Amino acid sequence: MTTDRRHFCKVSACLGRVYLGPVCLGLALLLALGAGCGERTQPQPRFEDFIVSGEFTSNRGVVEPAQVSFADETHFSRFVGRGEVLTAQVQVGSSARLVLSGSLLRIARKFKQLDGTLEVTLEGDGWSQSHSLHLADKPEWWTQEVDLSHLAGENLTIRLEAKLPRKRGLHLRDFYVEHRRDVALRRKAVPQVLLISVDTLRADALGAFGGKNVTPHLDRFAAEGQTWSPHYSAAGWTKPSHAALLTGQPADVYGGMEGTIDPDVTTLAERFQRAGFRTGGLVHDCVWLNPQFGFDRGFEDYQSVRWQLAKTTRQTINWLAEHHDQPFFFFSHTFEVHSDFHRIPYESEGIDRAVVQERFGPKAYGCREHRCASGLLAAIDRGEIAKLDREAETLKFLYGKSVEYLDSQLGLLFDSLREMGLYDDMTIVLTSDHGESFFEHDELLHGNPWQQILHVPLIIKWPAGRFAGEQRTQPSSALDVAPTLLESLDLDSQGLAGVSLLNRRLDRPIFAGTHWRVVIQEDLKAIFNYQGVPARLFDLSEDPEELHNLHAERRQETAALHHLLTQSRQAFRRRQEEAQRLRSQAGATGLTEADKERLRSLGYLGGE
Repeated sequence: MTTDRRHFCKVSACLGRVYLGPVCLGLALLLALGAGCGERTQPQPRFEDFIVSGEFTSNRGVVEPAQVSFADETHFSRFVGRGEVLTAQVQVGSSARLVLSGSLLRIARKFKQLDGTLEVTLEGDGWSQSHSLHLADKPEWWTQEVDLSHLAGENLTIRLEAKLPRKRGLHLRDFYVEHRRDVALRRKAVPQVLLISVDTLRADALGAFGGKNVTPHLDRFAAEGQTWSPHYSAAGWTKPSHAALLTGQPADVYGGMEGTIDPDVTTLAERFQRAGFRTGGLVHDCVWLNPQFGFDRGFEDYQSVRWQLAKTTRQTINWLAEHHDQPFFFFSHTFEVHSDFHRIPYESEGIDRAVVQERFGPKAYGCREHRCASGLLAAIDRGEIAKLDREAETLKFLYGKSVEYLDSQLGLLFDSLREMGLYDDMTIVLTSDHGESFFEHDELLHGNPWQQILHVPLIIKWPAGRFAGEQRTQPSSALDVAPTLLESLDLDSQGLAGVSLLNRRLDRPIFAGTHWRVVIQEDLKAIFNYQGVPARLFDLSEDPEELHNLHAERRQETAALHHLLTQSRQAFRRRQEEAQRLRSQAGATGLTEADKERLRSLGYLGGE
């Protein structure tokens, strides 16, 4: 609200009080409110992240930020040389702070002492002030802050100068301003959906699903939402599993395995976009979710980035804040608990080789025989490198710390949504594409058909506290997420393979897998491998760790589950053939409206 409008409101109220009497005063105030005098605002968090946006200048020219592994952590950062000056500008909101973090770099090995100063100069209209930040004298990542709360409303210029000894450099991980901007409150709730996929997250990694890791934010989120257990991913690795999640179709049937997703299959984002929703996606660049495979279809704003979770969290908050009064569908994917980093598997802030050595004994953990991180784990899994005595315990500890760091960042996201007034009215889904093995069945990593891989969390926080605290125990599938979201908003869900979880009865089999096939019906789980490995059958109620193969003694039940799998795949092949026939016909004669409707019922015509 401007000063002039506030003055007009005061004058109107004063005139009503002096000249119009009590009744007219009430009418005058109502008219004033209707004219905007009573318009309410709410502060919303914003992050001006200069490393991400690149909206700064340097006296040394352009140097692109990149992933840097240093002090046993991998971060997206910008190298700053000795004497370099970075300059950025920002209009400061309320409750502002400047956050800087990085690490000192010893360019020449003979220099053992690490020290230096980062000079921070703040300049406004006719004034300036300086701060000298002494940098840590040991090789680690540091964070320092400068309070800007007294500068609300200023057009601020920020200058950073690295005053370092010779042969020193600086990895600048964070250079951002966090502040609040007032925006008009929404007049009414609008449908908004946030889908979060945490790559490689086992269900039992969260306290809400019986895990021992400290995850207070996600446990609160689960208590405020509806949980599903057991919930099954569609596959054991990233690309086909996400293809199924974001199309509602079996990935190996519709292109999720190799190449691009079938361009005629309607994606979830395309269905939301067709319904008038704004659509955005922010994913970690792990290759598999890149636009070249069709994962960007239906998103007006889709980014595949190399940032770590803290940066993606801040940018997600920005996107949601910018669209706070519009219907939207936003897809967030994080790679933070995945093992694929530089040295230590399952990195997290503050956990280095020294911590591992102190707790578990091995020196310089993370690399052996020139294999590191995921490469080391893959070599152990193949039997090329022997595992250490406490290897499983070590890996579970590192994985747990990365899960706890994930929890802290998602806590920031959820708290920001609460501050923006969006959380209560929003539908928020949290799930994963697959879990991870820690020597269960003598295997590491993922890609296998065991429960540690397929059993992933599913939490749905519905608007207005609907189903809060409800724990559903019927088996559910990643294929069910798309129809559930669409049905909840009365949007088109034709042609999808899964079912809406809003249904109270879900007595149907669950299918998963790509190179191998899994069929789950009630407590029975069958695994079929088309490369000659005999079938396996487990009773999960009696044998949750899948140690006793019952196939030899219960062949009829195995055969019945195989029959369900065959029927399901034949049905999808028929649908595929019908869609191909209609499209071939369209090439010669064009599609009729009836043809188009038939294709939609088969899950096609994503572009219309």
